[in-house]
Amino acid sequence: MMERRESNEDDFESIVKLDRISFIQELMEMELTISPNVVTDSYKSITTTLESFLKLLLEMFKKFEIELTNVQLIGSTVRTILFGDLDNNDTFDIDLAIKIKCDRFDDVLRAEEATLLDLCKQQKINASSQEVPLYFLNKALVSEPFPWALISVGSLDCVVDIKVSPFDALCDFSVNSLRIELKQVIEQSLESTAIIPITSSYSVPLVVNDIQNKVLHWKDNTIRRIGLRYVLMKVKGFNLENSKDVILFGENILNEFFDKPSEYFQTELFKFIQRHFFKNQFDFTSIYKFLNILNETIIAVKNPSLLSSEVDKIKKMLEIFEKTGRRSKRERYFEE
Repeated sequence: MMERRESNEDDFESIVKLDRISFIQELMEMELTISPNVVTDSYKSITTTLESFLKLLLEMFKKFEIELTNVQLIGSTVRTILFGDLDNNDTFDIDLAIKIKCDRFDDVLRAEEATLLDLCKQQKINASSQEVPLYFLNKALVSEPFPWALISVGSLDCVVDIKVSPFDALCDFSVNSLRIELKQVIEQSLESTAIIPITSSYSVPLVVNDIQNKVLHWKDNTIRRIGLRYVLMKVKGFNLENSKDVILFGENILNEFFDKPSEYFQTELFKFIQRHFFKNQFDFTSIYKFLNILNETIIAVKNPSLLSSEVDKIKKMLEIFEKTGRRSKRERYFEE
């Protein structure tokens, strides 16, 4: 057991303050619906809590002799917990980083599949080991700048992205760098956990300052969502008369992506499309309208070459999917 420490203002730089721990408890007790990525009568959704899912996942890692260094909550949910930014509560998209002491990604995937198979058995859902991969919304193996494996599970209400790597989680800039250590919380329960550490690849006081001055006044959790949701409002018939607002939102999009690889923009845009335009099937008419307006918004800030070509690539991929019903090789990476 770690030595218990009282929390005060100075401790904000290293541990979660006592009045914020309730946010973590609510997150861990949150009901998580894990839906298959195909819609048929034969596949049923798994319902569990986030804590139960993660506890079982860690047990499976041990069975497969995968040694864990840490399990960290990352992303904008961390800011919600630490700063109580309830107006921008972001629990529909949860990011977790698991650091391991090996790079046996085949075993990592098997452990993740075994976790879902065990949950299916517990809930008397008839799913074979061949069918369990259908419960992953996304699977990918990334090699640059270092190897890590990604799986996504959940539903439209909440998606949990789990990134597994022998290396620390990447962060784009300081406001995304705060990480909350959850390994002890998962293994020993919140009640028996003495402290919950906060880590960052930057100076934590610098990060806190950036968040308080740059983030808490945003109208949404991330710059990219402000820009993309503005575009979505236009798709649904909402028009801003002030051209300065159009430019502002366009610049928000560009500022979020200008220093990122093109694949990052594609991935985020696909996630956005899936969340907003997919029910039982894709609404391709609305998607193409959305992409056209996105292009117009980018052009409005007089830098069309930066992202417009990526929008065109996404259009072409969607056109192929619309005609054939087949996903890209990248999306089927682990299924082959």
